[in-house]
Amino acid sequence: MPQGIYYRVLSGEDSPRPVVVTEKGSRESSIQVRDYVFCKDCEERFDRRGENYALRMVTLRDRFRLLEELESVKPSREKGEWRCYSQRDTPGINRDDLTYFALSVFWRASVHVWPSAERGGKPVHIELGPQNNEIVRRFLLDEVQIPETLTLFFVVCTDRFSKASCYLPTLSNKKDFRWNYGFAACGYFFDLEVGKCQGVERTSICFIHSPERWIFVRDGAAKLIEGYSSLIARQPPKKRWRPK
Repeated sequence: MPQGIYYRVLSGEDSPRPVVVTEKGSRESSIQVRDYVFCKDCEERFDRRGENYALRMVTLRDRFRLLEELESVKPSREKGEWRCYSQRDTPGINRDDLTYFALSVFWRASVHVWPSAERGGKPVHIELGPQNNEIVRRFLLDEVQIPETLTLFFVVCTDRFSKASCYLPTLSNKKDFRWNYGFAACGYFFDLEVGKCQGVERTSICFIHSPERWIFVRDGAAKLIEGYSSLIARQPPKKRWRPK
């Protein structure tokens, strides 16, 4: 995850001392997941092509510029708690940079096994597969377009919990030869689906492939709490202190 995301979590009013939640346990920590992997040219490309814009538009203290821009116009569709904004509604939003940012994060999580921020913790890694890694690598170099075997979904979250949290790329679902990977970052939620059997119902709402390049808006607290609760449920039982 870019350093700028950690900065925003650490500077938020709701999380002056962030809590790191893993399968091993939960504790207050400001340690970042990082390693020496990419050269200066790669890091500058990530910043120039996606991170710079994505970080300027994400939550910082009491402002969430992307959400403000979305809420300034009427959505194309509304269904229950969902609001849907097309490219026609919001031409000022740079969808190309947001796509580049999201795919670069997923790719970085797949091409390297990152050390855990916690001692003895599980390394951070997802497995997109060699072929998909190569496709995304060439996309990041502006050599190819992303094929329809990879679809990306983008949700902007309105709740305070999502705005003050982040979680690293992880496998969230596997069904019918389709794999879903997700990450959240200070109000952004991206879901990447990988599989050869992508139907029209998926590509029609895709952030990359649909003509509308949909952005969805909703309260994300329940989904985020569900994810953290799943991690906490897998933590080893805490040892109770007993006097000798």
